[in-house]
Amino acid sequence: MREIRKKIILIGDIGVGKTSLIKRFVKQEFSDEYLSTIGVRVDKKTIQLEEEIVHLLIWDLAGEIMQNKAYESYIKGAAGIIGVFDITRPSSLKSVKAHMISIESKNPDIEVMLIGNKLDLAEEFNVDLSNISCDFLTSAKTGEKTNEALSQIAKTLIH
Repeated sequence: MREIRKKIILIGDIGVGKTSLIKRFVKQEFSDEYLSTIGVRVDKKTIQLEEEIVHLLIWDLAGEIMQNKAYESYIKGAAGIIGVFDITRPSSLKSVKAHMISIESKNPDIEVMLIGNKLDLAEEFNVDLSNISCDFLTSAKTGEKTNEALSQIAKTLIH
């Protein structure tokens, strides 16, 4: 069985749930307590696919890093990037899309994925899910589609 190591980066505005998504994916945990990421947090997750074992090095960039373009130095060596936005805050989608366009223009071979997070709040905030275009709608709180989304990027990275 082939073993592969890949670096992926999570980007998005402050408070969209990047850290919560990773915590759910890596440890199957969730906390309602908000802890802002300072700088970069790196986690590891190993995923076994049909023919490969994929070791993901997941870099969770603090939202502040996105505001001053400091993220560009963290992109080096990344095979994939996941843009995360909060479905209850449309401005977070606009922001992350702009960053992803910039990143893709400088790194045309990088795999990209767009995740709308906080699906558990859609009803409370009257979010029309049919108007949201992204790769996955997830909820770090309930775990809905979190494993599927991150497993999908792993599959994409090996092909």
